[in-house]
Amino acid sequence: MMQNVISQHAILMKDKVRMEAYRKAIDATVKPGDVVLDIGCGLGILSFLALKAGAAHVHAIEVEPGTLNLAKLLAKHNGLDKKITFHKGLSTKLKLKSKADVIVSELFGNLGLNENVLPVVIDARDRLLKHGGKIIPEKLKVIFAPCEHNDWAFTASALKNICGFDMLPDLPDIDLGFPSVIIRTDELISNPLTLVDIDFSKVKKDTAAGKLTFEVLKDGTLNGFAGWFDTTLAANISLSTSPTALTTHWKQGFLPLRSPEKVKLGQKITLEIEIAPDVSGLNSVVGYGYSVL
Repeated sequence: MMQNVISQHAILMKDKVRMEAYRKAIDATVKPGDVVLDIGCGLGILSFLALKAGAAHVHAIEVEPGTLNLAKLLAKHNGLDKKITFHKGLSTKLKLKSKADVIVSELFGNLGLNENVLPVVIDARDRLLKHGGKIIPEKLKVIFAPCEHNDWAFTASALKNICGFDMLPDLPDIDLGFPSVIIRTDELISNPLTLVDIDFSKVKKDTAAGKLTFEVLKDGTLNGFAGWFDTTLAANISLSTSPTALTTHWKQGFLPLRSPEKVKLGQKITLEIEIAPDVSGLNSVVGYGYSVL
């Protein structure tokens, strides 16, 4: 249903922090006459902004057919359909007769990399972008911090006893996911650390992995790890999903623990995490483990 597609994408388009940052980055990057590749175009708003900034033509690619059909209707409604070529499928399968001057994409998950932005942009950069072409976003930092998240504490406690049944067992086959939540700064129990600092014009690895060691700054209860990202879209144009920044639709990502663990000032917490592409080419696999020393 088209109304469902609109309501899903309205969440993104109503995000003023997101939209204003991308509008400024596109205005600063796209030059008159440029050919632009919009990866994961959704309803086409970034393609429309590229044309408004002076692009001669946009190649817009989207994997979801209902979304793509609606994007075509919106392009025609706004008088832009003659300047956009829509492609259905994955950008990793796309072939263009001539390479693009600019690649624009917004494939950020709440942990930055968990919507497969890394392998997608690497592939498009290497195959579909002119030498010296521009990429929006330019850079990305993914950041984590251990936290005592009160909402998860309440949820986890409730799940342990639903009508007398334990609905949160410590079983390896049960994936708790990584929900979007709002983390307050007073819920962080250590200073945040950067997992990766990526320059999309240079990065080669499509997997992000590392081990972070945090020092506990106050007594508390560890029940998960907050994750967020800072991105430079273009020179001097950035956005952040940090708990200290304006709230976006991403909020913060959260890696929950099944069992809370008491921690004390001065203790060390290690987080080992890997974010890798999944077989679909659409999302990422996030694996993580921790220890308290």
